[in-house]
Amino acid sequence: MNEGIIASRYARALLKLTAESGRGKEVFAQVDGMLDSTGSIPDVLETDLAALITLLEKNERENLLKRVMIQFRKFYCRQEGISIGRLTTAVKDEALELRMKALGEKMTGGSVLMKSLIDPGIEGGFKFEIDGLMMDASVRTQLETIRKELTESNRRLV
Repeated sequence: MNEGIIASRYARALLKLTAESGRGKEVFAQVDGMLDSTGSIPDVLETDLAALITLLEKNERENLLKRVMIQFRKFYCRQEGISIGRLTTAVKDEALELRMKALGEKMTGGSVLMKSLIDPGIEGGFKFEIDGLMMDASVRTQLETIRKELTESNRRLV
């Protein structure tokens, strides 16, 4: 059977379990933290998440844990009207984070969970991604665009 379908079923079961226990927010926070970190499992797990891991081990499906968590995060965000925004900048800029979060909330009509990344390779500016849309105002991209335009115009002259 397709591992994606199996992971989705476990994720839906976890979503239903958290809805019944009222611990969805806490489980989501822990799953989100585990996915954003190196993937290590914390020493103390939320009860519902521990039950999922026990079930996966019992059914010999431990290899699906990461996929299940990714699907759970997706399902939980959809259920709660949360969008995940990713802001990449060359240096930390909290004011820009707040502006982009407000823009994301205006675009989606819901709340936005911001993920900030620092990448000095973009030289300056920022990249912002939310719900499959990407705003790329990085210096690196602008320089590459200028380089391509100059190369094309030089080819036409020769």
